[in-house]
Amino acid sequence: AVAPVVVPIPPVAQRLALPRGLAAPRLGQVDELRRISGIGPRVERALHRLGIFHFDQIARWNVAECEAVSLHLGFAGRVAREQWTLQARVLAASDEAAGVEVLPQRVRALRRPQSARRGWR
Repeated sequence: AVAPVVVPIPPVAQRLALPRGLAAPRLGQVDELRRISGIGPRVERALHRLGIFHFDQIARWNVAECEAVSLHLGFAGRVAREQWTLQARVLAASDEAAGVEVLPQRVRALRRPQSARRGWR
């Protein structure tokens, strides 16, 4: 018989707790998390498995939770680097105020290549 392979968890990942997820999306409706630059279909499915369905959930993550999610997804530092929490705050606010389909200028600017963002604040 072949012995199971044990993959050690990096020490930093052991200390970081993933954000608390929901058992199901509120009112049975999920937000389209792919509207956040850096989240594609595969990452969106992974977030759903963690119980993350809404922009406001991502907007509330603290630094440790951002890093925990990044490590869980296999992309250390990605959530902070791509400013998912900022994008989620803007999208959550615009969805509440405008009824969903408005993508604010600030988030569009975040999607521009880094070289095009020089001097932008």
